[in-house]
Amino acid sequence: MRPRNALILLLIGIVVLVGGWWLGPASQPGESRHFSAGRLMFPGLAKRLSQVARIEVTGGGKTLVLMHRPAPLHGWGVKERGLYPIQADRLHAMLTALAELRLMSPRTADPAQYDQLGVGDPNQAQSGAMLLRVLDATGHPLATLIVGHRRVRGGTDLPDQVFVRRPGAAQSWLAEGDLDVDADPQLWLDRSIMNIGHGDIAAIQVTRGGSTLGFVRKSGHLVLATIDGAAPGAAVPKLSPYRLDDLDRGLEILTFDDVSPDSAPGATASPGAPIGTARFTTNEGVSISVALFALPDGADPADPSVLARFSASGSGKAAATAARLNARLAGWTYRLGAWKTRVLVPQLKDLEPSKPSPAAPSAGATPQSAAHP
Repeated sequence: MRPRNALILLLIGIVVLVGGWWLGPASQPGESRHFSAGRLMFPGLAKRLSQVARIEVTGGGKTLVLMHRPAPLHGWGVKERGLYPIQADRLHAMLTALAELRLMSPRTADPAQYDQLGVGDPNQAQSGAMLLRVLDATGHPLATLIVGHRRVRGGTDLPDQVFVRRPGAAQSWLAEGDLDVDADPQLWLDRSIMNIGHGDIAAIQVTRGGSTLGFVRKSGHLVLATIDGAAPGAAVPKLSPYRLDDLDRGLEILTFDDVSPDSAPGATASPGAPIGTARFTTNEGVSISVALFALPDGADPADPSVLARFSASGSGKAAATAARLNARLAGWTYRLGAWKTRVLVPQLKDLEPSKPSPAAPSAGATPQSAAHP
């Protein structure tokens, strides 16, 4: 090989080497160049979790705010639902996972590839990204993070993995931790209204459509005792024990679909026409009143929902139980599935057994009139 050609090849090799260095490690953010797998993403956050006073989650252009409820209330609430209580265990799990989040490996730093990992712009509905901001009482951020797609490693004892990116940073990461973030208020609310077992119900009075039905417990079962508003001498229909049992269990594991404060403007807090009322009396002597309403004018006619308000009263030993119920229920309007109407405020016809459908003639059967002229 001629010396001149060897020199040219040497120069080309140097250019390639320098270019590879520049476009490879030298082009990566400093955090990834000095990366050690398994280190905490937010060192020291665990010691500061007691300072957390506000959490903001932005996804699809909408922001959810979780806040401490002011005294004399306690716990956390959803700002968009008048600070209605949230699921405390879900909040604890999210903050713990955030404090224990560990970086496993760097991923793309190319913005064009962000959406594949779900770490793009949280204000874009199609990105799937969630911007999580954890703030103290002064509004100072304790941790901020864009959270992307999760990798669920089922069938193992290993924690899940999730793609993440720091706001304003180009580098994205694969992190290890069971971090579950969502901006939908419905997934944060504590949906339990109350849970009073049917064995604790002594009597029920239902008023609807100009008639009041009185039920009492006899031999462990709910039975119809009085019908106020029925025509004189009207026969009492036979009632379905299964539908009576539904009424008896009306306050068992009672949950809602949505909620808003009575004082807040909006459809949920402005009920439409009254549907009916019921009063459940417990063995302890607590009286729990239920009022059901139709949706207000202008609501979606296809929406299969009703609105409900609850209150409790009691004297003596029952007063404390009633006070605890009112502390949770008073001042809120709950959205329930419309099917709850026949469970909480049924009419007499709702409690009657279903009439069997007439049997369809079998294929090839000859009508009796034709077989016997």
